[in-house]
Amino acid sequence: MSGVLIATGIGFSACSDSNSDDDKMVSTPKYEVSLTNVTSGQPMAPAFVALHSSNYEVYTLGSSASVSLEALAEGGDNSMLLAEATATTDVDDAQGFSGLLKPGMTSTVNVEGNDDYLSLAGMLVNTNDGFIGLESYHVSHLKVGESETLELATYDAGTEANSESAATLAGQMGEGFTTVRDDANDKVRLHAGVITSDDGLITSALTAMHRFDNPTALLKITRIK
Repeated sequence: MSGVLIATGIGFSACSDSNSDDDKMVSTPKYEVSLTNVTSGQPMAPAFVALHSSNYEVYTLGSSASVSLEALAEGGDNSMLLAEATATTDVDDAQGFSGLLKPGMTSTVNVEGNDDYLSLAGMLVNTNDGFIGLESYHVSHLKVGESETLELATYDAGTEANSESAATLAGQMGEGFTTVRDDANDKVRLHAGVITSDDGLITSALTAMHRFDNPTALLKITRIK
């Protein structure tokens, strides 16, 4: 099952200026990947993106998260995912976005390779272990100059209980990543959203501004080579 809940089947195509001669000259495809935060008050930590084969995955819905995904979802740290992706031949290219992506902002990286699938993950920093996700989206149908925009949902890594206490939230200067897993449902799943102090959870460090609905991000993929 694809990890793309909203993105599956939703694409907004752009016109292509490419021609067959251009395509024949290209030996290695290159994609521009632009990520836009469309929440009202949830900054996102630097995301991770990989161009890979069908043998690689960042997460699987209904299964336990890897430690590397846990580090990203709880603490916003994409370095472990980057290291693992770089070490396997199943990934052609992997990149980390730079800087905090605030609401309304867009960040862009390029990935290059002959593999057919694109995956992405990035933490919503004012959650315990919430992350935007795209799992194994097929991109080889794009011709040079064509682009597609996908709506991304937020997932729960299932690695940390959603207490929303300041002590457990990286976005509130809390502990961030810890190897201890205290979520009763240790499975990656669609995030149910936050229950803030404004909703009556008096122990929550979050307010109404931190609420979010799907989609939480837009991802534009453009083949540039």
